[in-house]
Amino acid sequence: MAHTEGPWWACPPDADSGNWEVEDGYGHTATVYGDDDPAAANARLIAAAPELLAALRELVHYDEGSSEQGSYGYEVLQRCKAVIAKAEGRDT
Repeated sequence: MAHTEGPWWACPPDADSGNWEVEDGYGHTATVYGDDDPAAANARLIAAAPELLAALRELVHYDEGSSEQGSYGYEVLQRCKAVIAKAEGRDT
């Protein structure tokens, strides 16, 4: 299953909901309950998710195609691959 394309935006609480909302080009994507600093940070992190995933995929793809294999370090690439798998629902 694919997520909706980015960008996503973190929208501050309004008078009606009192919660942070994450929106994509189609409207509501997620609600982060609360109006405090942790809720704001969580909403921003969720909003950045599509771009973070794309950046990780690009980094792994670049390194795998690089003439300098392993230029980012084995451990870093394994962590990137694990995060990509988690985002794609393949983590075990």
